[in-house]
Amino acid sequence: MTLLAERSSSAKGSVRSDAFSLIRLGDVINGDELGVREALLVIAKSERKSKVRLTLIGTRAGVVHVSSDDVTLRPRVLGHHDLPHPYSPTSSTFQERALELLNHRGSPARDVQTPVVEATVDHDDPRYRERMRAAKDLVKVDSDRVKLLDQIDKSQGAIVARFRALQRLLTDHEFVEGWSLTQKGEVLRSIFHECDLVIAESAWRGLFDGLTAPELCGVMSCFVFEPRGDDETIVKISGLAGERVKQIERLSASIREDEKACGITQHRGLHRGFFEIARDWCAGSQLEDVLTDDLQPGDFVRTMRQIADLLRQIGNASQNDETKRLATQASQSIQRGVVLASIGSSES
Repeated sequence: MTLLAERSSSAKGSVRSDAFSLIRLGDVINGDELGVREALLVIAKSERKSKVRLTLIGTRAGVVHVSSDDVTLRPRVLGHHDLPHPYSPTSSTFQERALELLNHRGSPARDVQTPVVEATVDHDDPRYRERMRAAKDLVKVDSDRVKLLDQIDKSQGAIVARFRALQRLLTDHEFVEGWSLTQKGEVLRSIFHECDLVIAESAWRGLFDGLTAPELCGVMSCFVFEPRGDDETIVKISGLAGERVKQIERLSASIREDEKACGITQHRGLHRGFFEIARDWCAGSQLEDVLTDDLQPGDFVRTMRQIADLLRQIGNASQNDETKRLATQASQSIQRGVVLASIGSSES
């Protein structure tokens, strides 16, 4: 007997699900076995218990859903296409691009050798049951191989799509040109933070220049501070620092829109809630003067250490010598008292 043509004992008239599952995402199959007189492209597949369900698309038939219980023969595979990225089979744009591939307006389908796993077993063979188990295990192994290939296709597609989106974003903001970093990109390379694009763009535009060390410390806190709960309190910041924070917030909002358009996870927006605390601590205020009822000492220390790290990065990345000096000075100024003590305890 041939396992691929074996009918299921639990679902009479259906093809075995383990054989049906050998069909891969991107396979082009002969629709005749499904009652459709055209080639169909497999754009989705799901497996539940003993049933395999395929979603296919054809030029005339449109989107077709078929289950392993619906057919008596495994459809013949005619070729294979790499599906469009990002993988989104319910998207109309994805389906249109899939049809272009099917109609050979994109890349031509690759010929494939349909994986045929079969075993002929004589019923009179004294080892009949043993050979049947081995043959079924062979089909299961090949089915698992196809599942892994499908998972690889999906994961590679997501990685490639994200890389291309990120490259487009960096190119649009002139951090890269082709495969090379621009001078502006060299600034970005020195920043390691969730808001790295905003920080690097701000540094390049000189939005940190002209600020005092305490003001620079306060501005850095806007990138770092994360309030507990939904704190929507509007903190007003006066002077040049306040104007610079407004400019950076507008820049952040613009980059968030660009990230959204590229399909990249948006960075967290700025928060002013720690500005005065960071500025005053950098200027020499005592711990009891800066702590509030809503701010725990542990949160204060953790936030100040993050600010100090970001200030060191600005000291390395800035194109302005005075800003570099003040950023380094601010980083050193805030590492005193409980902040300095916490550094020693964490390293011991």
